[in-house]
Amino acid sequence: MPQTTMTLRTDSDVKARFDSFCADVGMNASVAINMFMRATVARQALPFQVRRCTPEGLRDIDAMSHEELLALLDARKKRFQSNDLHPRSLDDVLGELKDDIHHGQL
Repeated sequence: MPQTTMTLRTDSDVKARFDSFCADVGMNASVAINMFMRATVARQALPFQVRRCTPEGLRDIDAMSHEELLALLDARKKRFQSNDLHPRSLDDVLGELKDDIHHGQL
């Protein structure tokens, strides 16, 4: 198969750390980038999840791991207990939890 050259720009520190990682696993940057491109073409998707950037503190509750969600619920429970709040409906509590996540309070 014919070869071609590709040029890209990156941060020098990132390149140095990437080169170091590649050397540690027995390859060079060219091999790693080729692996990335081949995996992308084979899957017809990037070989990792890409999400849009969100404002600081904004979290997507649907994208959280089970452990992250349990930690958030536990923090909310502790906050509820410390404030001596009266019980509310589950919908109200979940709505407040989402509000807290969006405002970076958890």
